[in-house]
Formats: sequence, structure tokens, C-alpha cells
Amino acid sequence: MFTFVCCITAVLHESLSLLTSVVPSLSSQVVTILVKHCTEHLKSVRAAISQVRASTRKTAGAEPSFFVPLILKELAAYLNGPARVVEQSLRTRWAESVVEEVANR
Repeated sequence: MFTFVCCITAVLHESLSLLTSVVPSLSSQVVTILVKHCTEHLKSVRAAISQVRASTRKTAGAEPSFFVPLILKELAAYLNGPARVVEQSLRTRWAESVVEEVANR
């Protein structure tokens, strides 16, 4: 009986290590996809700059641009939706990586 339990334990540990070994690769792919979706909205920045320069109103630029709330909308939707089953610490790392990359762009 003891040998049987040891074998099952060894198999479970091996399976767990195989599963956890793919986490970094999957995390990288998740971050890449989320960055791509979030940066799509950054294309609107040029349009906003042109609008501010072309505006003759004194209050030009006083109102937030329409695209600003959209930039991280995909990230929030993913983290609050399908990613809820992932540990909070991993979701936090994803969010930090995505926000940093989007801010750099």
C-alpha cells in the first residue's frame, strides 16, 4: 500500500512540474496578446494631437480624449473575466507587464 501511495505521489508531482513549466511561456503569450489589443487604441493619439493643434478654442484639450478609457479596457475585461481562475499574483504580474509595455509605446 505504501509503495502504491508513493507511486501516485511521484506521478502527481511530475505532472504538476510539467504543467507549471509551461506557465512562463503562456504568461508571455498572454501579455503579448493583451499589449497588442491595448495598443490598437494608441493609434488614435495622432488624431487627438491634430485635433488639439487645429482647434482655435481656448479650452482645447480640456476634455479627455475619447480613446483614453479604451486603452486598458481589454486588459481589465480579461483580468476580470476569463483570467479570474488564475492566481492573483500572476494576474498582477500580467497587468504590470501590459501597462508598462503600453506606457512605453
